[in-house]
Amino acid sequence: MQRYNQYGVTFVELLVALTLGLLLLGGIIHVYLGTKTTYQVTEGLSRLQESTRFSIDMMARDIRMAGYIPCSQPQVSNNVLNTISDDWWRPVFEGGIQGFEAGVSTFPDSINDVADGNDAILIRRAGREVAAINFLDTTSNQFVMQSDLGNQWENDEGGLFVACDPTHAALFQAGNVSSGAATRVSISPTSSGNSPGNSSVNLGRAYGNDAQLATYSPVIYYIAESVSGDGNSLYREYTYVENDSTINTRREEMLEGVENMQILYGLDESSDGVANRYVQANIVSNAKAWSDVVTVRVGLLYASEDGVRDLDDIDENTYLVANTLVDPENDRRKRYVSSMTVSIRNTNS
Repeated sequence: MQRYNQYGVTFVELLVALTLGLLLLGGIIHVYLGTKTTYQVTEGLSRLQESTRFSIDMMARDIRMAGYIPCSQPQVSNNVLNTISDDWWRPVFEGGIQGFEAGVSTFPDSINDVADGNDAILIRRAGREVAAINFLDTTSNQFVMQSDLGNQWENDEGGLFVACDPTHAALFQAGNVSSGAATRVSISPTSSGNSPGNSSVNLGRAYGNDAQLATYSPVIYYIAESVSGDGNSLYREYTYVENDSTINTRREEMLEGVENMQILYGLDESSDGVANRYVQANIVSNAKAWSDVVTVRVGLLYASEDGVRDLDDIDENTYLVANTLVDPENDRRKRYVSSMTVSIRNTNS
């Protein structure tokens, strides 16, 4: 009988092969997980930075336009709006900008949920919708514009308006806005029931064809808990007209992942349009020097989603945000600080 030899592997050789295979597989898994983590961190920070640019550009634009009135800086101003509780947006002629310092300032009631340790900034300015006035009809208390503006102000019935010429300005609540041969904007009567309403229809000036009319667009920026409940967000609160008669405020979540905001104000103490020093909001308020602020420096601390760091990589760093040391929670978020300095165009300097 012919015998055949059979060849194979021994048990030891099999174990060696399995061990080598497991080592190779473990290396591949380690590389994959490391690459995945790096991708998640990079993608998260990229999304955050992209959203940051949009939000910061909007915030910078509002700060830049603080105190804007179409007719430069009039010498005489008249605010006929009634005073109501928490009308942070009302005193347009008392300075285009006002800051609130964490732990020191009294914040408006409508933003009483500002996250601890965060500043806020209020910006008062006219809107971008500006039109030339023909005359003020004092019989009907209506501004007659120089042309038909179509639907430019169709959503602003009962809204806030600023009228101005080279020497005077007035803030009032409008009544009806109508179109025809020329757009007409009425001054809301004192008995209209509008809120806040006007204390008088007399604006102290017979505005003529050298005058302009603009919407009034105040806004306040602050940090509060995000809608999702995961960390803090940058918010923007602004005014709007409810039912064509009531001025109300609405908040808008601008950007998730903003943990902290610190703000410094550049004071021009030599009347040359250049900031001599940067100080906190309470120092400006104590000196009653908001009209001397020519620049605003905003520092923001951003955080990624939790868990993007390695398990043993806990963020225990302290961050310098606009000259303020911020010590966030010890977690596995990635963080970075950004800063911007914005010059205010409409100053008294």
